Amino acid sequence: MARSATTENDIYSFIRTAGAAERVARYRQEAENFRQLAQAEKDGAFQETLLTIAREYDQLADTLIPSE
Repeated sequence: MARSATTENDIYSFIRTAGAAERVARYRQEAENFRQLAQAEKDGAFQETLLTIAREYDQLADTLIPSE
């Protein structure tokens, strides 16, 4: 028996959002940690690398927030 597209979408949505709130919080905290490290960093290039990592964690968290 073939699954309908709606059923598959529901399954993927559930997998994507199960535990998502905890992962979003964790990724946001990691982003903040990297921003704090960047603030203390004197080397401009390394500081930018740390900020890039922070942005990537924020983007990762954003992917877990359902769009309306």
